[in-house]
Amino acid sequence: MALWLKDLRTKYNAYTVAQINTIPTGAQGVSVVAALLATSLCMIYPLWSIFTIVEIIFMFANVVLLIWVVPKGLHCELVSKVLSYGLLITVTVACYYLLGVSAAVTPILMPFINMAMRDDAEARAVTVGAMVCHIQLPDILFTNIFAADSRLGRLLVLPNRCIPRGSR
Repeated sequence: MALWLKDLRTKYNAYTVAQINTIPTGAQGVSVVAALLATSLCMIYPLWSIFTIVEIIFMFANVVLLIWVVPKGLHCELVSKVLSYGLLITVTVACYYLLGVSAAVTPILMPFINMAMRDDAEARAVTVGAMVCHIQLPDILFTNIFAADSRLGRLLVLPNRCIPRGSR
């Protein structure tokens, strides 16, 4: 998100450096809240339902950013909601914030895999190792060279998010 804002600053002088540093922190806030909420809810509801909700939200935001080419004028003028603090949230920024929901999967999935494969140490080691390598996938797909419009990365992430997750 910060690289997208920097691109808008370079092309249109749209955001200040302070805004570029401040606005993306909301996505990390969404990540923290989503992770806390999801880990709390997984004690009550089945894991597959929590994973499904998180992945639907993530895929919706990803598809909107993938297929909806938002013109520059709509980034600032098309306001979906005005908060009481006077902050304007555009549709694009809201989708970037919704991408933060994906952080709710890891704190649930890693312990579940360890618990599900507790009898086979080799399979657990291979699976957890593959998951750790898989964490590096966004660094490969969303390189800084294509940061402002990373359509290829978003397109390659969608099939990955459709892979079924484990259930209890």
